[in-house]
Amino acid sequence: MNWKRGMKLAMLCLMVFAVLLSVQPTEAATNVARVVNDAKRQMQTAYTTYVNAVAKTGKLPSKSAVMAEYSKANTLYTNAKKVVKKSGGKMKAKYLKELDYAYKVYIIERVVPYMNAYNAWESSEKAKTAVQEAIANEDIDALQSAYEKLGGYLTEKQVKLYSNVYGSHVRKVFLQQLNSNKTLYSQYANDVLVNKQLSQATGALEEGKLAEAKKALDIIRPLLNKLSNVFKTDLTKEYNDLLEVYNELIAPPVAGLDFVEANNGTITLYFDIPVASLRVDDIKITMTINGGTETEVTPLNVALSEDKIVATITVPLVTSAAEDQSIVYAVAYKGQKISADAFTVVKQ
Repeated sequence: MNWKRGMKLAMLCLMVFAVLLSVQPTEAATNVARVVNDAKRQMQTAYTTYVNAVAKTGKLPSKSAVMAEYSKANTLYTNAKKVVKKSGGKMKAKYLKELDYAYKVYIIERVVPYMNAYNAWESSEKAKTAVQEAIANEDIDALQSAYEKLGGYLTEKQVKLYSNVYGSHVRKVFLQQLNSNKTLYSQYANDVLVNKQLSQATGALEEGKLAEAKKALDIIRPLLNKLSNVFKTDLTKEYNDLLEVYNELIAPPVAGLDFVEANNGTITLYFDIPVASLRVDDIKITMTINGGTETEVTPLNVALSEDKIVATITVPLVTSAAEDQSIVYAVAYKGQKISADAFTVVKQ
């Protein structure tokens, strides 16, 4: 009786063990398949997070929303590959192929290009905002700095990043922003160019490089009528101021009178630099006697020294009278009028 019971119990254990052996692989296979499917589903979710959002709102979703799903997809993908390599059995090769294909389609070809484009879009938005703030503040120097940064996001590289985004309606949002930025960029191109040339002209004038200054000013002149209303007045005024400085620097120096000496019959003029020439018509001489009425005197002769710095003017002699005469000559030359010290013609 005991022997028979023992045999039955042994047979029962063998049957249970056989059942366990048949069930465990099936459950393990089910768990691997679930892990693989969850990873594939999350990869698709990372993609649909942005593509569906744009379809519904016409706007790009936040970076954090896509990044959260993208990071989760990467984690599940990595873990799924580990599970498959450890417990995939005969399905290992098939599961790995499915995982890699899904990762390539949804992550590499869709999510990653979108994130690259979004990063560039985000940076270009900051540059555009800086340009708009500079315009609002009428700050041409701030505009130039922001403008140059914005230009860095209007390149073929930027176009390529946007064009690689999967989903035509998503690409459209990126490319619309690019075209909008190009319009803003071109609208203030002349203002920035003029401001840059004004800076170059200023530096050249300060260093005495007149040819460089003229080149910059020549570039500016035809652009003045093409400036925006925001900066036109200030930039035009700065150009006119610099042009005036330039014209003064290129104009030949004009001699000026330093002082005048006078004796009876002779007036001597001393100039600060040599004069090119000096004629009777270039000067006007007046005379007062004893502080009386000023009368004009006609020069008889003008003679220049060899270095053309001193001029000797011959004038009619003042004849003696019944009393001493205090004579003061004044000479007017190119807007200047200088009086000589008085001398005395003694009485007869």
